[in-house]
Amino acid sequence: MDKMFRGRLITYSQNKEDLILWGYFHALEGPGFYIDIGANEPIEDSVTKFYNVRGWRGINVEPQVSCYEKLKKDRPRDINIRKGISDKEGVAEITSFANTGISTFNKVVAAGYGETAKGAIGRIKTTTLDSLFKKYVKKQPVHFLKIDVEGFEEKVIKGNPWKINRPWVICIEQTCEPEAWSKILPKNDYILHIFDGLNGYYVAKEHADLIANYMVFSNSESIRFNDALTIRRVLPIARAMNGLSRLTKHF
Repeated sequence: MDKMFRGRLITYSQNKEDLILWGYFHALEGPGFYIDIGANEPIEDSVTKFYNVRGWRGINVEPQVSCYEKLKKDRPRDINIRKGISDKEGVAEITSFANTGISTFNKVVAAGYGETAKGAIGRIKTTTLDSLFKKYVKKQPVHFLKIDVEGFEEKVIKGNPWKINRPWVICIEQTCEPEAWSKILPKNDYILHIFDGLNGYYVAKEHADLIANYMVFSNSESIRFNDALTIRRVLPIARAMNGLSRLTKHF
């Protein structure tokens, strides 16, 4: 599809997180590796689909069964896990809001969402970031870690020994109670480089060259996936209509 738009980058994510992250990895030689905590849908609003179509692979963790099944179908190269991520192994209560990206393990956040949406309460197994690293990552470099867990960030962050398991870049939503965890990453030698109004982008100090070589991609260099789909569908019709209009002028 990229060729159709003359090299413009197709962004799939809600807030162009994929392009912001690409600013760090545009010069990376060969495909990289990601971990997506709270992966949700595999295409629409996905932070990692941009990388998946470029040959990257990774780990997608998603507790909602409908999204998990879609991930398995769309991401056969990836490791897809239906669990929650917390600070310990166990079972946790999740409030799921169908067809949204706001399902959460945080009861306070769920109560707030419940004023405008109806949630279904269930229980699901949890694991930790540390366990993911030990079982699946091992010596594989993790180029970026994305965390979007609707107010459960503190639990996710506390489940990893950051001096040992060190993603190069962390993209984490920090709109729900960031004061509970925002000092942990800097204390573990991560630099807050960008805040896009929704997410913080933290870079490991040993990879500070990614900041020095960071590249900004302008709006004119990108197009949103849904817009690209619309154009792809409408353009042949528009061209056909234009041809018909020209033809009728001869009669």
